[in-house]
Amino acid sequence: MSDDGPLALVVEDDQAVAGAMERVLERKGFTVAVSGNGAEALERIRRGERFALVVSDVFMPVMDGITFQREARALWPELDEVLVFVTGSGGQERAKLAAPCFPKPVDALFFAYIRRVLERWRQGP
Repeated sequence: MSDDGPLALVVEDDQAVAGAMERVLERKGFTVAVSGNGAEALERIRRGERFALVVSDVFMPVMDGITFQREARALWPELDEVLVFVTGSGGQERAKLAAPCFPKPVDALFFAYIRRVLERWRQGP
């Protein structure tokens, strides 16, 4: 794992999916942290961790992605600028209301989105 790229957080309860997403993002140049559910991710936000990208599943045990977004936004209002949802079930319509949402497995549109995140990060504030 490189420490030079922007930091991304993957919030995913399925370890195989989380690992695949971690590898994909690392190949794209991100340094990646993984949380197994929204509650774990929220704790990172409470500790002051900030990310260039947050990729969250929608449906997870303990705390789902929508609840994570709502609670994390109260601590970090800029979350909505970096959050994107991925979902393998019919939650796309629900998630589109809260943040960009892409189906699992991710497709070319997801990768185009990631490229824009990287370009924005490289340009700086």
